[in-house]
Amino acid sequence: MAGAGSGGLPLWLACSVAGGALAIRAGGRAATYYLPGAENEDGLALQYVIRRNLLAALFVFGVVFVWDGGGPYLRAGLFLVTAILFLRYLLLQSKYLHLPARPYLSAPEDRGFVASQKWPVLTLALLIGATQWPDAWLGMNDTAPLLLTSLLLLVLAALIFVIALVRLQQARLWAKPLVRRTSFCAGMALAVALAAVFVELEAPGPGRLIAFTTACTFVLVLLPFVNSTTRLLSAYPNASFLVAPPVLAVMNAPLTVVNGLSGMATFTAFLFAFAVLMVVYQLLVVVGEHKRGTIYLLASIGVLAAIFFSDGAAWAERGGAWKIFLIALGFVLYAVDLLERASRAAAPAAR
Repeated sequence: MAGAGSGGLPLWLACSVAGGALAIRAGGRAATYYLPGAENEDGLALQYVIRRNLLAALFVFGVVFVWDGGGPYLRAGLFLVTAILFLRYLLLQSKYLHLPARPYLSAPEDRGFVASQKWPVLTLALLIGATQWPDAWLGMNDTAPLLLTSLLLLVLAALIFVIALVRLQQARLWAKPLVRRTSFCAGMALAVALAAVFVELEAPGPGRLIAFTTACTFVLVLLPFVNSTTRLLSAYPNASFLVAPPVLAVMNAPLTVVNGLSGMATFTAFLFAFAVLMVVYQLLVVVGEHKRGTIYLLASIGVLAAIFFSDGAAWAERGGAWKIFLIALGFVLYAVDLLERASRAAAPAAR
């Protein structure tokens, strides 16, 4: 609106302030909907600290979003502060709800096909985000073959997703109307994803699909961790079943930085800071509980650092094509994991 001259800076500023106030108000009230009532003074005090951390995270994020100055190091520090406050907000919820810390690899996910692919996916992310080797090996002069491959992967993910829903319906765990509505939503999501691929085919560039790639990163990285840490979707078990497990959040963490520093929008930078803290937290949980997976988490931190300091080697050359490819691969792994979980849930019903 400000760029088009419709209202100018005053109208833009008024809308920004009003939107920020509504976001802070909504965040302050959010805890009352899914946190149980406190039974004593300690519970009330902890509820107050939880809300205060959320409000502080929203406030710092709003400051960085509106204010463009300060230099890259100050902005990076503010993003880190925002991510720390938000992570503390989530972990305090776990403490308040008496939820145990859950390692990113826990039964039965640790024995599934998706978990077995964590090292190949991490290696692929490192090659794409920190080197020019994939382009050199493939000898690509354009991004069309890669984007068409991504398109096929997205269609494959949608097909596997629907098969998982049908399996739940056949086991009478999900009603037919619920399967139809969920399949329709999946079809709409596929249509948006395919449109994004075609947009990248027609006019490649790292900054054209920030909203789409950020939303996909939110679904594949942030939402699984939040759902496993809190009772965000406890009132909706079917919706909670559709959320990816924590292992996929760790596997897809490189999505937050594979585009490099130059392609980072405000929310993208927050997701990267949060992804780093998420992997560090999972490392602390694994070490504290003497579970396996420590080497992989250390390697994940190293890959995130390598991609960060390389400033997105492949992104600069091929626009958003490689990131769309990684997103498509992430959704295929998500669909396969959903099919595995649906099969395990349907097995007792079949007997």
